[in-house]
Amino acid sequence: CRADGDPGGRSGMRLKIEPGAVVAASLVYFFSDWTEITATAAAIAVHELGHLAALRAFRLNVCSIRAELSGMCISYRGEGGTAANIIAAAAGPLMGLLYALTASRVNAATGEAWFALSSGISCILSLFNLLPIMPLDGGRILSEILTAICGETRAARASLAAGTVLSAVLFAWGVWCLAVRRDITVYAAGAWLLVLQLKDLSQA
Repeated sequence: CRADGDPGGRSGMRLKIEPGAVVAASLVYFFSDWTEITATAAAIAVHELGHLAALRAFRLNVCSIRAELSGMCISYRGEGGTAANIIAAAAGPLMGLLYALTASRVNAATGEAWFALSSGISCILSLFNLLPIMPLDGGRILSEILTAICGETRAARASLAAGTVLSAVLFAWGVWCLAVRRDITVYAAGAWLLVLQLKDLSQA
């Protein structure tokens, strides 16, 4: 999930679904059951609501919400400043972690396995999004901090370099997990992020 500052643009919020997001959703539907799908959907919804609540608190106007292959993208207008942008980016993972804790306690009280599953998914999603790699929320936070320190151009280069290195490390770890543990999760996440970084490098 990511939030893009957009000082211009038309008024009114628009929802757009890119073809890549449709393909990703189709794969999730094919390989998952309804319990996993609804548990994941709940975690994602809470995450995005965290971003939207923070943007509203800072009186930033949401222009559009786009579902892309690289994730959910919230475009907004307004001059909230560095602190507002950082808080808006961090609000999603923080809300997700709070939801994970709440769902875990509901599971402990009721024994309902759905809450345990949704709690685990939300926790993993939140921690993953805090990685300092674009276009994740952690990457947005790093970019805002670097921009405030050394300017937009240098910050963009530094963020891309850091993201590429970290994505390569994650991908290498994923290859090991795939070979030794037969676990494709880390491999898929690392490959996805590395492809995005290489795409940005080719356009830089």
